[in-house]
Amino acid sequence: MMVMELVCIVCPVSCNLEVVMEDGKIKEIKGAGCKRGVKYAEEETICPKRTLTTTIRTTDNRMVPVRSDKPLPKDRVFEVMEKINKVKCVPPVRIGDIILEKVYEDVNIIATRNIG
Repeated sequence: MMVMELVCIVCPVSCNLEVVMEDGKIKEIKGAGCKRGVKYAEEETICPKRTLTTTIRTTDNRMVPVRSDKPLPKDRVFEVMEKINKVKCVPPVRIGDIILEKVYEDVNIIATRNIG
């Protein structure tokens, strides 16, 4: 039996969660103040995901802030960063433009700032 302690980040209450695991499966979740906390604990324990934020250089050496349009599995972040680091984008770039399409399954990398 293994116990994981998490702090829920779904809302400002920040519940202290305790996830009891047995044979790789969730046996019990303690401390969740709502259903969203339970869902967060399940996702964070089984397959943690993150929204990736970084920058990409333009062909004229300016930096464009970008992010993934959906969270991606935490264990894929470095793989996706390798793809991002090989790219330069050509201005103009507008907020929401897809800079890299389907870097992992259906996750795209999009611009979060206008560059003229």
